[in-house]
Amino acid sequence: PSSMPSLNPSFTPSLNNVVISNTASQSCNYFPDGRGVATKAVDGNTNGNYFAEGSVTHTCVQLTNWWRADLEAGYIVDHVLVYNRNDCCRNRIVGTS
Repeated sequence: PSSMPSLNPSFTPSLNNVVISNTASQSCNYFPDGRGVATKAVDGNTNGNYFAEGSVTHTCVQLTNWWRADLEAGYIVDHVLVYNRNDCCRNRIVGTS
């Protein structure tokens, strides 16, 4: 990483997960009881079992759902990992971008 060019002289390359515990939001929550809220995607739990672990988000049934996280600082992002549900409904993520 030390050979990476920097756009900002104070920028230090890092291999950290910069989204953990940051602010997240989504278009709507499927359940009103707090399950599946946007922050479930940035809590570090990648289990993927919604019902047993509550480790994934769940939006309402809409045509234009969205989810986003605030990185709370400027970063050069090399890659993004998206973990899908493992308990069911794996096809729901098809077509996301």
